[in-house]
Amino acid sequence: MAKEKDIIKELKTLGYDPIPNSCILVRYGDGQDGVLSKVLKVLRNGVTPDQLLFLQICANELVLVPLGWKKLIDSEQLIEIPLEVIQTVSVKSDGINYRITIKTADDWIALNAPKPEFEFFRGKTFVFAQEDFFGQKNWHVDNFQKTLRALEELPRKKNI
Repeated sequence: MAKEKDIIKELKTLGYDPIPNSCILVRYGDGQDGVLSKVLKVLRNGVTPDQLLFLQICANELVLVPLGWKKLIDSEQLIEIPLEVIQTVSVKSDGINYRITIKTADDWIALNAPKPEFEFFRGKTFVFAQEDFFGQKNWHVDNFQKTLRALEELPRKKNI
């Protein structure tokens, strides 16, 4: 189980300023040509496409962190996208996922976020996001809608 507070604590020790309750689990989206996608592929180092990523909105950047069972955060594989370079974020329902596409001036990346209503049946994501042993609190489910809305607002906030 990856506790949200532990991941946020680690991100703070790395110098990030995470915004509370603005994180979800995502997976790398297929069929991409952007540089960000290629960087993510290189950093995956043989990790399967099923690799869970912790997406965290911070004060100045969007952070994608590949999660593992042995080491919570591998800072060498962390991907940082400065908020000021994000031009658009689209969130669209796509079967049992939401497809999140983040575009910058000359690049883009697509991610799949499992819909909370299907988490119980998906196993790994559901277990990874549990805050307690009994599964009474799941931060992915609790943060999901708020985080999707915040992602869609990112390009507008920088222009205000």
